[in-house]
Amino acid sequence: MRSLGSCKDPTGKRVAQTVAYYRSRMDEYELHGHLSEQLFRAVGGYVANFSSSVSSISQEIYSQ
Repeated sequence: MRSLGSCKDPTGKRVAQTVAYYRSRMDEYELHGHLSEQLFRAVGGYVANFSSSVSSISQEIYSQ
């Protein structure tokens, strides 16, 4: 089976370019999704730690 990139006719070349373009765009979306997930996990961890600290300080203040 011949790869799309080895086609000599203009239509086959255009199809190969189109397929390559959409594959690269999908890779960008996958990378973006991965980075977004990492960012939200980091922010979520920060918020959870901050909330826990505020709760501990509040308990300490009200228990005095």
